[in-house]
Amino acid sequence: MPESKASKLRGDIKYYEGVSKENIGKAINNEKLKKEGESDKLAGESERDAASVRMNPNKGEEKETEEIADINQKSKL
Repeated sequence: MPESKASKLRGDIKYYEGVSKENIGKAINNEKLKKEGESDKLAGESERDAASVRMNPNKGEEKETEEIADINQKSKL
């Protein structure tokens, strides 16, 4: 798999690296390490989300369509 494509596994790894750094930073009172961990967690979440969209690009659209239909149904009442 090319490095340029988002990967759920890489996202998970980055997220949990961030969790580790954040917790170690808290434990040893190192604000820089804690912030770095928070940043890594967000990067991991973003990569996981991007991989999910890449794997199922219409998933978000289906939800929006359902919500619009629900709103239209309620407005008719």
